[in-house]
Order: sequence, then structure tokens, then C-alpha cells
Amino acid sequence: MSSFSKLAAGVNPDLHPDKPKPERRNVSFGEKLVKDSLLKSNEALKQEVIKLKQARLDNKGLLHVAITDLHEIPGRKRTLDAEQYSQLLENLRHNDLVTPIVVRKREAGGYELISGHNRTQAFRELGRESIPAIISDIKDQDANKDAFFANLIHPALPDYEKFVGIQGFIKVNPGSTLDNIAKQIGISKGHLAKILSFDRLPTAAHELLKANRGALGAQMAIELAALAERGHSELVVAAIELIAKSELEQTKAKDWIQKTIASESKKPAQEVAKPISIKKGKAAFCNMRRAHKVIRLEFQSQEQAETLEKHIHEFLKTLAKTD
Repeated sequence: MSSFSKLAAGVNPDLHPDKPKPERRNVSFGEKLVKDSLLKSNEALKQEVIKLKQARLDNKGLLHVAITDLHEIPGRKRTLDAEQYSQLLENLRHNDLVTPIVVRKREAGGYELISGHNRTQAFRELGRESIPAIISDIKDQDANKDAFFANLIHPALPDYEKFVGIQGFIKVNPGSTLDNIAKQIGISKGHLAKILSFDRLPTAAHELLKANRGALGAQMAIELAALAERGHSELVVAAIELIAKSELEQTKAKDWIQKTIASESKKPAQEVAKPISIKKGKAAFCNMRRAHKVIRLEFQSQEQAETLEKHIHEFLKTLAKTD
């Protein structure tokens, strides 16, 4: 009887006693390794397919990468004020992104943001899953520099932001002359010197400007630095504080300081206290000046100011309890 005839008769040929059963054999260790390796390869291939779906080309030929794959490096993000960021957000809500972000691949997976931090933040807030990007092969030592250069050419970048970036560039390129730095950055030596004038401002002024980077332009920094160097540091800091609070226009800061100086000079001598210099050994430790009801302390470094601030705070709290 043929196999077909047996099936028609309701007989399964595979269960027929005359048919020899297949021989069973043990799977060798080597075969198991090959099988496991193939399974892992298939899983890796599956993950690559998922990434390719996430990082796709749009109809303009731009590569899109998943927002969740992007990683920020502290210090690279350009600071925008609330109005600037709101304008960017609304622009991207209604329009396509014209300029792609720039990223580079990470060994640990995903991408490291070089430029485009605010655009990425806006896309994240808008609930977008991916963003157009250019993947650049940038070396470790050039990543921060390229990120800064990308921001430097932006017209809305505050002068103090440029100053902070140039300081960072100088730090990793010690010994460079102003000529070389200006050439590498792509600005004139005169403009570079103008930006670096922020370095002449008192330490307390920098604390204010770090929190309000668009408060002061480089030209006004030159004028206020000159006044600080003539012994009016406390008034320079006071003026910058008023500017940061929008209580004084920066164009009127110099006049405000000069009028305050003239006003103080007309008051009785006892009302205008002379500055006191406190030394630690032979080195200057702190300068103190009282103007009416205000006492100003200026230390040689930010670390000293932060340390002493805690002690002064505790001391004042003790005084408040005893009164």
C-alpha cells in the first residue's frame, strides 16, 4: 500500500511500525555555542533595525535621530533668556527645523550633542520623538571647541557668554598669544581684547553676570572695569546688580556711578568710610568697605567668598537671636 493509500485509509505512515524511527543524538557543546551565537547575532541585528527606523532619512535627505539617544555635555549649552527660548519654541512648533543639530557617536551608545542643545530641548518639550541631525566625526579634544565655535557665530550670543567660552578655550590652549587665539576663533585681535575686558571686573560682578549673562555688553564692561580699577568696585557691582534686575539701563550705568561718587563726596567725611584691606600674612585676603548702611566684602577668589559666606551667615543668625 502506498503512503497516499495509507493516508486515505486513515493510517499515519509516520506511526507505522515498519518505518524506522529517526536516530536521536546529543547536541555537542560546539553546536550549542554556534546556536547561541546565531541567536545573539539575530538580537543585535534586530536592535540595529530598530535604530535604523529611529534614525531615518526624511524627504529632504536629513537624518533623524531619536531624542532619547541624545546626551548633553555640561558647559556646551548656549544660554537663552526666557523670551529668546519662547520664540524658538513657538517657531519650531509651527515650522520645520532648518538647521540640523550636530552630534557625534558615543562608544557607550547613542549620540553626544555638539551643538543644538536648545533646539533639542524645544523638540523634547513639543513631544517630538526624533530630530534632524548631522553626525560628525569629531575628536575628543575638538568637541568642546567646535561646540563653542558653533555658538560664537550666533549673533544673539551674549558677550559674557563669549567671554566664558574664550576663557575655556585659553585654558585648554595655554601659552597661546592673543593673535593666535583670535585667528583660531575667527575674530579680530581688537574684538578679542574687548571681550576679555570682562576679566577686569570684580569677582562679585562675575557672580551676578553668570546668572544674568546678557546683562552687560563688552563695551560697557570696559568702562565699568576702568571705574573698578580706580577704586569704585563696590559701585560697579551695585550698578551691575541694578542692571540685572532691570532697574538700570546699562547705557546709563557709568553716569549712575559717577553721580553716586559725586553725591558721596559732598557728604560729611564720617559718612564715607575708607576701604579696609585685610591681609593673610603678606598677601591680600579681603577688602572691606562700608557705604552708609551697606558693607561690601571682596575676596581674592570665589572659593574664599563661598567659604566665608557660610561663617558670616551663621554669625549674623547668632546676632539676630541675641537681640
